[in-house]
Amino acid sequence: MKRNSVSLLIWAVIGSLISSCMTQGGLLSLSKTNREKPAAIVSSSEIAILLSYNKHLIGLPKEALEEEKAKAEKAFTDFNGPIHRLRLAMVLSLSNPASDDYKRARTLLSVDLPEGAKPDPVLRDFAIFLDAGLFRLEEQETRHRALSQKLLKEQAVRDQEMSQKIKNQENQNQKLLQKLKEEEEQGQKLQKMIEELKTIEKNIMNDKKIMKRENGNPSQ
Repeated sequence: MKRNSVSLLIWAVIGSLISSCMTQGGLLSLSKTNREKPAAIVSSSEIAILLSYNKHLIGLPKEALEEEKAKAEKAFTDFNGPIHRLRLAMVLSLSNPASDDYKRARTLLSVDLPEGAKPDPVLRDFAIFLDAGLFRLEEQETRHRALSQKLLKEQAVRDQEMSQKIKNQENQNQKLLQKLKEEEEQGQKLQKMIEELKTIEKNIMNDKKIMKRENGNPSQ
């Protein structure tokens, strides 16, 4: 999802840059001498190369992306040109915003140059736009991470509360079961006492009958 967002952002930026180059002879150039048409055409060609490169990066599996990063690293080390810097930054920007590669991509897109160096205005502005997009993506990732942590904490609190409720309910059920057991035992004791009383009453009745017969009263 993040890689697609970055790719779409790059496409939109590149379209804006090319359109501006065609209509103004350069995009937000820092020097009037850089607004001449030939320079704009050259810069537009470089933007087209970056466009083609970005299209190549879209959908690459992790292994192929690692190989592409190694190639971009070597090209940047060997030539150290602005387009190689941007190519490497584009590859590194596809990593997680919290990773060192992503932070390095932001560093590579820095437009601060040594004193006396003459920047390419179109590539410079492309780097500014791309860096701004990555910065917004990083902010979104930060907000998403903060929101996720907040939701996780809230869920943990809810889980703890639910766990406590379940524990309380289990304790209450145990008390009810204990009470039912005690009442059942009490009922059994009462039933036993009733049976004993019935036995005693029966024995008394039998004793009375025996006594009456012995006293000569057979009708009783």
